[in-house]
Amino acid sequence: MKQYTIELSHDVITYIERLNYEYETLRDNVSYMVQHFSYDEEFMQSSLFRKYQQNQIQAKTNLNRGMQEIYEKFVPEKYKQHRIEWNIDFRRKILIINQLCDCEV
Repeated sequence: MKQYTIELSHDVITYIERLNYEYETLRDNVSYMVQHFSYDEEFMQSSLFRKYQQNQIQAKTNLNRGMQEIYEKFVPEKYKQHRIEWNIDFRRKILIINQLCDCEV
């Protein structure tokens, strides 16, 4: 497996971190509500719970869209033709691309 790194700007890192934080926070809130109020059918059908669920879904959609933007903008075309996985190292501000195939790039 070959690994490649691409530096990302502070703005890009902040943008995707914010989207991730919003999603993770809402996911944790909804999970808490389900764990502690699942016995209360009225609460589970309430507009408050549904609003949190809808906000979580929207935050996940926003995060997925942001990750797709990162992929399209920063993963070079030459890697997109191969089997890859990628992730972001927020601390080091880099995009890490792992080439899973043995092909020459």
